[in-house]
Amino acid sequence: MEHGIITATYYENGVVKCDVQALRVDTEYDKVPVLRSAAALTVMPAIKQKVTMEKLGGERLITNVMAALEPDSRPDEIDSNEFALQFDADTKLTFTKNDSGDYDIDIQASGDVTASGDVTINGDVTINGDAAINGDATINGDATINGISFSNHVHSTDTGTTGTPE
Repeated sequence: MEHGIITATYYENGVVKCDVQALRVDTEYDKVPVLRSAAALTVMPAIKQKVTMEKLGGERLITNVMAALEPDSRPDEIDSNEFALQFDADTKLTFTKNDSGDYDIDIQASGDVTASGDVTINGDVTINGDAAINGDATINGDATINGISFSNHVHSTDTGTTGTPE
C-alpha cells in the first residue's frame, strides 16, 4: 500500500484517473485509475485529496480517496438502508429503502434543480410554491382553480345559469 496526493484528474473512456504525487520523495504516478466503490457510482476526486494506492493484478490502482469533508458536507444522520450524498449544509440527495422494499428519493438543493429532456411523472404531484409554465399546457381531464371546476363550472346570469363548457 502506498499513500499520495492527487495533483490532476482525468475522465477517459468512462474511467476516472488521477496523477498522484507519492508521499515518498520524487515519485509521481500518471493517470492512475480510481477503483469504483459501486458499479453505478462515479466520483471525480478533488486536487490535493489524499489517496491510498495498491497494485492489483500488476496494475496500480487508487483504492481509497480520503474525503476531506467540511462539517456541513457531512449528513447530520443516516439510517440503516439509506444512502446519502451531501455537498453542503443545504444540498443533499438521499435514497431510503422504505417498508415495502422500494426506495424513496429526497432531493434538497441550495440552488436550482434542472431536469433537461422530456420528463414523465407517474403519480400525484404536489407543488408547495408558485409554478411558472413557459409554453402551452395540455390537460387531459379537469382542472380545478380556486375550487372551481374548469370542465364542469356554470355561470349565473339574469335568466338563470349557463350550461357547462363545451
